[in-house]
Amino acid sequence: MPQVKIHLELNVPVEQVTVNEIIVLFQQILTQLVIQLVAGWLSAWQEAILDRWLGERQQPCSATEVPWACPGCHSRSGFSRRGWRPRVLRQTSLGRIPFQLRQVTCQRCGKTFAPLQASLGLAPYQVSTMEFRERAVTAVCQVSYRRGAEWVSTTPLSAPVSAAAVHKWVQATGQAVEFTAEATEQRPLLLDGTQVNAGENQRGVGLHLGIAITGRRTESCRPQLEKQVVAFTVAEDWRTTLTPLRGTTPERIVFDGETELANLIEYHWPTRPHQRCLWHLVANLYPALWKDGLSKADVKPIQERLAKLLYEMPQPQAQAAYDALQDEFCLLGLENGRRYLQKARPDVFTFQKQPAGEWNNRKWHPASQAIVATSPLEREMREINRRTDNGSRWGVPGVQHLVGLDLVRRFDATQ
Repeated sequence: MPQVKIHLELNVPVEQVTVNEIIVLFQQILTQLVIQLVAGWLSAWQEAILDRWLGERQQPCSATEVPWACPGCHSRSGFSRRGWRPRVLRQTSLGRIPFQLRQVTCQRCGKTFAPLQASLGLAPYQVSTMEFRERAVTAVCQVSYRRGAEWVSTTPLSAPVSAAAVHKWVQATGQAVEFTAEATEQRPLLLDGTQVNAGENQRGVGLHLGIAITGRRTESCRPQLEKQVVAFTVAEDWRTTLTPLRGTTPERIVFDGETELANLIEYHWPTRPHQRCLWHLVANLYPALWKDGLSKADVKPIQERLAKLLYEMPQPQAQAAYDALQDEFCLLGLENGRRYLQKARPDVFTFQKQPAGEWNNRKWHPASQAIVATSPLEREMREINRRTDNGSRWGVPGVQHLVGLDLVRRFDATQ
């Protein structure tokens, strides 16, 4: 590690000052000091590397092979020092940083260049650092582009940036986001969708998401699920969303009961257990009974009855009570409600196939329990809706890249 000696002089005011004034003064000093420290370290580091491979200054050109190559003739030896040129990083988390970029000259073709630019993680004409871009992108995953740009611009030891620049970074980075289906193997698979205000359709477009439950852990005395995104699309049908998952063998598929999705699940995984989300089963009973002429007040006690048999009754009493409710709907002429329960019946009690749960005694977690709802996925959907439902009309690529980046950020943080 190169050592840098910096001489610091402070002019202390002799007149009376307050603590607040002193804090403001030292904030200004700190800003300048940090910039000088970074610039000094960059210069010292470059000098140390060049001394290692080219020898100290005033020495003849060395024939030793070096780690870099000449961009002109691709030679890896025969370089001499050629001073420095100024370089400025305008957008960093420490503000505007001017420094000196050391140069060398190739003795074979005469080309002069900066050999350590790539080693510093800098591209030609780059004015913003990757850490600053990542910081700005992380901010706009939570708030609007304008507010995110304002936040990173007004943070101490930071640099100004426009919302348009951050938007460009998000779109460029989001294009490279990919999700793999590897975590689906022998893991619970949860599938769900939502609507986002994007595209030309007035009602928006569908956003489909699939996550795999890869484990459980305890954090701050509270149980937490470990999740992995395995499928994600915007403005695509469910067939396209599930294409990357074809050929996988999830331990179980949990879904909300959507007709198109249910048919594709049966087609792709006919031999795997299917679990209907119990929360959606109870909640979506109301639209069916509303078609039969019942009011919301009339449906509420029926929903409570259905929830009680699903969550509290052991098998086979729960299944018998479920079938009795279907028969009761038939006698009362509630045909839509009866068909609703009948259609869902094959996938309702999958979690009770083993007394302690379908996934009990699995290797990935010996104390795991059956997941009976898409609630872990609904939490992600609420976060997506919070970020995208801001009254504006999104472009499909825009919302796809932003949400994709946010999913990567949040899910990586939970691993």
